[in-house]
Amino acid sequence: MKEYRHGAHSVFEIHLHLVWATEYRKRVLAGEVGLQVRELIREICQGHEVTILKGHVAVDHVHLFVSITPQVTISRLVQWVKGKTSHKLLSELAHLKKSFWGQHLRARRCESRGRRGASQACFSVEDAAATLVQSWRGERVSRLQP
Repeated sequence: MKEYRHGAHSVFEIHLHLVWATEYRKRVLAGEVGLQVRELIREICQGHEVTILKGHVAVDHVHLFVSITPQVTISRLVQWVKGKTSHKLLSELAHLKKSFWGQHLRARRCESRGRRGASQACFSVEDAAATLVQSWRGERVSRLQP
């Protein structure tokens, strides 16, 4: 049986698969920066009643599979996560300020996959992580079918 979330007068299950990349796909989310991005996303989501079901921070993009309440709009969630992480990282890390002179760490486009089933979005996050691991190992990576 599925776990539904409950409000005062509602029962809901809203899952979103969000993907966004750094500006110009620069590979800056590695190491400590990636860990800091992960912690910032967790803090932001906890503060706004957003449950992180799965996530993956790659060196040049982020996958996030979340469950939200009806009060949280998709655009507001993306604004919180992308804006606050970008602002915090650029204010704390001088080497990022030099690379991203326009004060935008992230690209302007964010992809949301809300219409797909929850299981398909989970597989997308896992496939992205597996593909990334394979490419780091130097193995040949085949294109995944949706």
